[in-house]
Amino acid sequence: MIEYVILSFILISIAIIGILATKNVIRILMGVEVMLNASALNFVAFSRIHNVLGEIFVLFILIIAAAEAAIGLSIILMLYKYYKTLDLEKVREMRW
Repeated sequence: MIEYVILSFILISIAIIGILATKNVIRILMGVEVMLNASALNFVAFSRIHNVLGEIFVLFILIIAAAEAAIGLSIILMLYKYYKTLDLEKVREMRW
């Protein structure tokens, strides 16, 4: 069980570093997806010990992650179509 919690912590750490260190929108979206998967891993690990239905929570997390990825990718496509870049700093500069 502790292995899954450590793996989940490592995944969350990688995702947070990935979100904070980059300015690319696709990498930020990937970091959010990794965070959702790490929380799902935590739910499954704790449901095995405490005999709760963590798998149902994981199903909801996966549904939310799929919807978030679809909406996020559509926003990214519109951002690229309008600004011709995916760098958030350049988009922020072009806005003014």
